[in-house]
Amino acid sequence: MSTTTEFCYPLYDRAVNYFKIPVFNVLEFLAARWAGNIGGMGTYKSWPQGYVWRPVETERGLHEVAKTINTGSVDLPFMLQDHSIRIGVDDKELKRNPGKTADQIANAKLGTLLGTWRTSQTAQGLQALRDNVPALSGIGNWSNASSKPLTELKDLISDYRNNHGVEPNRIIFSHQAWDILSENPSILPRIQYNSTQTLTPERLYELLGLDAATGTKIHRVTVPVGTAAPGPNVQTTGANMLGSDVMLTFIDDQSQYDDLCGMAILYGGDSGPVEVPIKYRSDAEHTWWYEIGMSRQFVFPAIGLNNRITVS
Repeated sequence: MSTTTEFCYPLYDRAVNYFKIPVFNVLEFLAARWAGNIGGMGTYKSWPQGYVWRPVETERGLHEVAKTINTGSVDLPFMLQDHSIRIGVDDKELKRNPGKTADQIANAKLGTLLGTWRTSQTAQGLQALRDNVPALSGIGNWSNASSKPLTELKDLISDYRNNHGVEPNRIIFSHQAWDILSENPSILPRIQYNSTQTLTPERLYELLGLDAATGTKIHRVTVPVGTAAPGPNVQTTGANMLGSDVMLTFIDDQSQYDDLCGMAILYGGDSGPVEVPIKYRSDAEHTWWYEIGMSRQFVFPAIGLNNRITVS
């Protein structure tokens, strides 16, 4: 392998500008991002339920020292996993395109590289979330004409406040769950006077009685993931990673390492989630390679802050 290695910032800029890189990243919406030189392994704080707002006895007598409290947090180990993908421009392609450099040819491939990278990370993160957070039982049958989804959501948010001491400030609906909610008979009278007569995130915010001061955000999204490998005779197929789920969680907008949050992504290095390809030459393979890589791990500092509803 050649020692020619460099960051391809110009190619990265072109890929972001000309290829469809999603503006809204569902994983970044649901998980805090903790970057820093934390090494390949270490520990993170796992916070128990109720540590921040339980009352304790604070009175002390004359000459007594202050009473000691214990947060009850547990240090859990983590080991970062190395992730990387690459795409190549071989010498045959260079010969077929006289006058063009490897970077110019790679420009047409960088969108695929960056898009696949982000899709893969999102799919892995959402799968980790689904594996660790089972769907709540007894809630979510909103296609039933007698169901009361607003009441269920209000009760869930109220219990969330009481049980965790914070407001769920991230609420995300899959489009499938949103469509079922919108067509529920108890919702229709509440949107009939809207100019569009449709349920919007802003209207749901009002119906749930959420306080803008808490910074709660509601989004409805589809997370498309291809289910068939590309090929000349392969029909394009895909699926929505969110299915018919609704997710509620809490993340401090200024979250730092070991803060309270439902889910976090630990990144190795000082720069966090670097998405700038590295270019290098492999003489043995007669190929210029463009590679993206990082070390990361998904962790759940306060697992109870994550609620998942599967809507039917």
